[in-house]
Amino acid sequence: MYKKYYSSLLALYNSNRIFFSQSTIPFNSPQKTKLFDTKKFSYSVMATSKSFYDFEEKNIKGIPVKFSEYKGKVVLVVNVASNCGFTQQYTPLQELYEKYNSEGFEILGFPCNEFGNQEPGSNEEIDASACSTYKVTFPLFQKTNVKGSDASPIYQFLKSHNPGEIQWNFEKFVIDRKGNVRGRYKSKDVPGIKDASTLLFDVIKESA
Repeated sequence: MYKKYYSSLLALYNSNRIFFSQSTIPFNSPQKTKLFDTKKFSYSVMATSKSFYDFEEKNIKGIPVKFSEYKGKVVLVVNVASNCGFTQQYTPLQELYEKYNSEGFEILGFPCNEFGNQEPGSNEEIDASACSTYKVTFPLFQKTNVKGSDASPIYQFLKSHNPGEIQWNFEKFVIDRKGNVRGRYKSKDVPGIKDASTLLFDVIKESA
C-alpha cells in the first residue's frame, strides 16, 4: 500500500512541479500557494491509495467498526437525513436489506446535515427516529460531512473512485465484493424502484 501511495505522491508532485516551472507566477506568491493546496493534495492521495477495507468508522452508538468486516460483501453506502423529502426511502432500503442480506448485502447509512439542515438531531435522536419510524435494522454511523474537503475520509475515498460532488441526501454508492466502487445512484433513485439502474442487483449476482 505504501509503495502505491508514494508512487501517487511522486506523480502528483511532478505534475505540479511542471505546472509551476512553466508558469510566470513566482513560486512563493499567494497565487501559487492557493493553486497548490497541500492539505487537499495529501488528503486526495491518501483517499485514492487506501482500500475500502482499510477504513474504520464509529457506528451511531459510538462503537468503532472496521470495514474489513465487509470483505466479500456487496455494500450500499448512503448519506441519510431524517427531515428530507427522500427520507421515506428508508422503507424501500430496509426492504432491500431484508431481502438480500442473506446473500451478503449490507447497507451503511451516514447521517449528514449539510443539505438544507435536514439532519439537525443528535446521533441518539437520529437512531431513535430511524428505528421507530422506519424500522431500520441496517447499520447507521455517526453524523458526518460528505461534501468538499471537509468530507470524512470514507467519503473522500468514495468520491475519488467515482468522481463528482454529493448533490443531496440519499446518494448511494455501490461497493462490490472485492471493495471496488462500482457506481452510484442519484438521490431520487432507489434500486428496484421504477427506472433505477440494475447495477446493484448485477453486482449482488457476481461471485466473490
